[in-house]
Amino acid sequence: MTNQRNVLGFSLIETLIVTAIFAGLAIVSTQAIIVTLTNSRKAESSVQTRESLQYALTVMERYLRSASNINAAGSGVISFVDEAGLTSTFTCVNASSGSTDGYLRLNSNRISSNDITLTNCSFSSVSGTSDIPDRVMISVTGQAKNLTGIEQTPITVSTIVYLRVY
Repeated sequence: MTNQRNVLGFSLIETLIVTAIFAGLAIVSTQAIIVTLTNSRKAESSVQTRESLQYALTVMERYLRSASNINAAGSGVISFVDEAGLTSTFTCVNASSGSTDGYLRLNSNRISSNDITLTNCSFSSVSGTSDIPDRVMISVTGQAKNLTGIEQTPITVSTIVYLRVY
């Protein structure tokens, strides 16, 4: 009877092994949750940035499609004559200078969101032929302002705008 062991008792080594297993499981599950939350913020940021850039391009398309003439396009500026005969300008401000506040504006009004910063703009116009009207190719790259690291992924949106033939 001297070798009899208490059936419900645990040794110190058994307790340490169980504690180590649960600590390992806690670390793995915590890391999985952190990765999931990071990817969720990245996806949400990408969607919001894309929507904001799409909105700015939609405004530009509306004005340029109704324009009677494109005066100049290039180096971050598009100058055009609108349907009322007034000269207007789309400008990409501070986008390629490394600024943290690049944005698009129409004349003096900002048309891109305050929540994003533009990192690159490209405007080019192509003269049309008898079958194809004049067109403007626009490419804009931006990213969310208040995020860092992997969550601040640059998004590029491009479009080709064909001018209406009057």
